[in-house]
Amino acid sequence: MPFFFLFQAPPTVHLFTRTAKADANIILTCLATGFYPKDIIMQIKRNGRVLTKEDGVETTDVRPNNDGTFQRKDHVEILKSDVSTYTCEVNHPATSLHVEEKWDHTPFENEGNAALIVGGVIVGVVFVAVAVTLIVLKLKTKRLGKICF
Repeated sequence: MPFFFLFQAPPTVHLFTRTAKADANIILTCLATGFYPKDIIMQIKRNGRVLTKEDGVETTDVRPNNDGTFQRKDHVEILKSDVSTYTCEVNHPATSLHVEEKWDHTPFENEGNAALIVGGVIVGVVFVAVAVTLIVLKLKTKRLGKICF
């Protein structure tokens, strides 16, 4: 058993977004991880008001990590265009930790991947077009050994 079980371990808190099924929405996630003991209070707030299940908040509840510590993840789906102030508040009574992370409205994590995907598709199409052109030239000229790939 690791030595820190004799003590308390405060959580590390992360607030981030990811894509949602609906294009106009994103999923705001609050994650607290690495804490011991497992008792924790977590709330997602919009303009200072605590969001509830009725507002669409979903939770994993507290789950164990592989190292004997715990984690909890709450999330809520919101409009991309929402300019409200969203925060994630975490209280870990055993370590007297109180953290309130504010979402800075940074683009969601998968937004940059769209450009990479489009770039990859373009490179792939160009590669296929060059390969097809070379094959056609090879077949047309019937000089199979003189065209390099």
